[in-house]
Amino acid sequence: MECDREWMEALRLTFEPWKDKVIFVEKFMSDTSGSSSVTIDELLDPFENTHYFIKLDIEGYERKALSAMKGLLASGKRVRMNVCTYHHQEDFVEIKNALVSSGFACTPSEGYVLFSHPGEDPAFRKVLIRAER
Repeated sequence: MECDREWMEALRLTFEPWKDKVIFVEKFMSDTSGSSSVTIDELLDPFENTHYFIKLDIEGYERKALSAMKGLLASGKRVRMNVCTYHHQEDFVEIKNALVSSGFACTPSEGYVLFSHPGEDPAFRKVLIRAER
């Protein structure tokens, strides 16, 4: 998922060796679908895979995207995820709780990042949750 057209050429070149396994979607990942956004459930609906790997680093919209994964989470399919948790102070706890309640085993990344955003005090935050079910 990438909406910045300037990144598309670099992404296509990066994933060239795996082009038969990668689909580029030029929309925002969110909790609703429309002309410029899509949910994970809608994106994966046509695919009959038995397992998925999902990486979410979507600039603070990770919780919204996860909230719209009800179909995939209820499917019982094997899902592995890496989810960024540093964009908002409460992301780590809320994302981990949501994943654990959906049957995922979660492991945080090691260490912390010092995150600073305009209007907020800098804070050390966990960067990533690795989740598997």
